[in-house]
Amino acid sequence: MLAYEKPLFAGIPELEELHIYDEPLRQAVERCHVPWDPYGNEVNPLIELGANEGLLPGRPAEETLLIRDIVVRWTKPDLDCTWDNLQEAAENLETHVLTDADFRVYKKDEHRYYSMRIQIEETAKIVIALSQVLQGLSDYFFAEGTRSFSLDPYYKFTKLLAWHNNLDEMKATWIVLMKRVRLAVKHIKRYFNKLRAVLSDLGDAYSDSSYNSTTPTEQEAVARASPRTALKAYLTRDDYAAE
Repeated sequence: MLAYEKPLFAGIPELEELHIYDEPLRQAVERCHVPWDPYGNEVNPLIELGANEGLLPGRPAEETLLIRDIVVRWTKPDLDCTWDNLQEAAENLETHVLTDADFRVYKKDEHRYYSMRIQIEETAKIVIALSQVLQGLSDYFFAEGTRSFSLDPYYKFTKLLAWHNNLDEMKATWIVLMKRVRLAVKHIKRYFNKLRAVLSDLGDAYSDSSYNSTTPTEQEAVARASPRTALKAYLTRDDYAAE
């Protein structure tokens, strides 16, 4: 295992066979996507943003690499066939109707635990990929960490869905996380609007120019809180309660 690879479900023996990692965008693109070959027949992923011979005009190579990684992660199929493109996968995920059949029961040391064993692999991969794209776009625009949208800080909600002892809290967590998946997609679309404005003269832009967000103060509090406390904080918000 490489130093940057952090197994998301380390410490949960029942899920250790899942190859899901908390890793940087660059490594995720290398591991999960077919690399773009500048000498092949595939269209340059950045052509829509005005790329010429593989590079963005007037931009350093490092910047081109970052934007290409973001675009590939957002628009290209992953090697595990989890999605054809990330936006479609996220939108399909949040329409999933949760039932008791989604949860598997485990008994350990006279205690009962639950896991979204069937759905958790796809959910975790999508949440991580969305988070990587958001972080990459935030880095590009030099957004401060406390002001940029964070889908699932430290993947607390995703880990709770993977292994927890309270089924009702897991169901509530799913509602909150899917709400945040929808918001993540809106934030990414907004970032791509900004990219188009900065890098090209093309008028084609994503919709959803307005979106809900989490205030900087609230983000800091949620990041420090336990998963249970963070869940309660979101469930008391009007925009989440209305879901």
